[in-house]
Amino acid sequence: ELEERFEKSLQELEKLRAEEAGDALYGRLRNLALFAPLIVLLVGCVGLVYFQPGLIGIGPRSPPAWTVAQRMPHIRHSVQEWKGRGEQLEIGWRAVSGGLSNTNYAIGLFTASELEEGCAYCKGPPFDMSAMDSEVLERACEEKRMFIFRVAGDAGVSQRTSVYATAHLLDRGMESAIAELAHATGIAPAVYDYKAAAGFMLTEYVCRSSTLTPSDMLTRLPDILPLVHRLHNSVSWQSIRDHLTKTSTVIRENLVPYSPLNRAVARLAFVNSELAKLRLHGNIKEKQKAILRPILGEELENGWEDIDRSRAALPEFILELFEFMADVDKAVRRLEVEEDFVALHCDITPLNILSTEQRLWLVDYEYSGVGDRAYDLANYACMNELSEEKELTLLESYAAVDELFGREWATAREMVLARHSAMRQLTSFQEGMWGFTQHLSSSLAIDPDADWPPQDNFWDYGIHYLRDVYESTVASPSFSRQLLLLQRHPIAAATEESASE
Repeated sequence: ELEERFEKSLQELEKLRAEEAGDALYGRLRNLALFAPLIVLLVGCVGLVYFQPGLIGIGPRSPPAWTVAQRMPHIRHSVQEWKGRGEQLEIGWRAVSGGLSNTNYAIGLFTASELEEGCAYCKGPPFDMSAMDSEVLERACEEKRMFIFRVAGDAGVSQRTSVYATAHLLDRGMESAIAELAHATGIAPAVYDYKAAAGFMLTEYVCRSSTLTPSDMLTRLPDILPLVHRLHNSVSWQSIRDHLTKTSTVIRENLVPYSPLNRAVARLAFVNSELAKLRLHGNIKEKQKAILRPILGEELENGWEDIDRSRAALPEFILELFEFMADVDKAVRRLEVEEDFVALHCDITPLNILSTEQRLWLVDYEYSGVGDRAYDLANYACMNELSEEKELTLLESYAAVDELFGREWATAREMVLARHSAMRQLTSFQEGMWGFTQHLSSSLAIDPDADWPPQDNFWDYGIHYLRDVYESTVASPSFSRQLLLLQRHPIAAATEESASE
């Protein structure tokens, strides 16, 4: 009898569900009919904008053209100083290669006569100036009518700039402050405009410049270190506080010091959430296939529906490594002295140093922060994968130009080496987590023709760094001795209590 009642209840339930589904479908169709004229009008407007060159200032759409056109109001507002010169200036653009985290464009302002002379067949605005005559471009550059337009993240229309900034623990206000102060010291291009919410920055275009190569990071060390030293000694924590107070609508009572471990933890949270989504059942899209291939370590052209997506996870050694690096971070932070904190670049790679015939420029302050100057030396060694011998050359060279670091190097070399080793591993650790985050959050790819980085994709980039950190720390008796030296170094009790908090 119970079985019969149960079956009858199931039948009634299925009947109710079918009726509800029918009512819901009828409701959707009725709403669709009501809004059909509006939908047709909207689709028609989008089609006109997309296919009609020049309509409302937007031409046929490639992703870069769409990105630049979408931000034309910002660009026009940023170059106000060029208006009212007696001639209408048109805006041109072209994509600039090299960015791993962002999309960059060269922006130029040109007169009608220059367009006729150098790019008669260019259509816009904004027009693609890739075919522009080199002499016209050179003249515009010399007259400072050329800019770099940096868009945070991918070049697509819907950019997750807030998600990206959160995953990487970025402080856009800090980036703007340090970039502007770095320009004031003469080591960085000028910042003309900056919008944190939109994730873009408009900066000076450095004429006739090129990025350095990986080999340059050693051979040109005497030219590079003075830039880093000037950043450290000309941009103090207090000057950053003052700048943020003047330019930010948010009053900042406390500036959080730079911490590679904190950035790694923020990235871990993001990576775990993204991997959890990949493990969910459902159809696998092409974008997900590209993400899963390096994670699963297989060439999966066929049989996607049968794969074991539960294996889409971080390597097993990551948890052990995280616990160990937490102890390393604590040992380093207990030795920090807040009064000595300076501006840090935190991303000193060949791609972020521009070279001209006259000088070098240090650019891209997206990952910048405030903290111990030794972190930038650790970052230099990490990002350029210096050997122990070359690392020693780096430290000796910086000690020769920096008074504070030079004193430490002369009086407590063993301690400085131990701290540097710990900082380098912390930096490498967060760099590995950056690779995982970049792989899961961005469609930007590593340029196969570029000299750096050597990996084919960002997941392998992350694995490379984290395996190296594991071998150099958890599995290294010599590192354990250095860590013990840091942990036992005498320090004032008040400072140690503050570090533990």
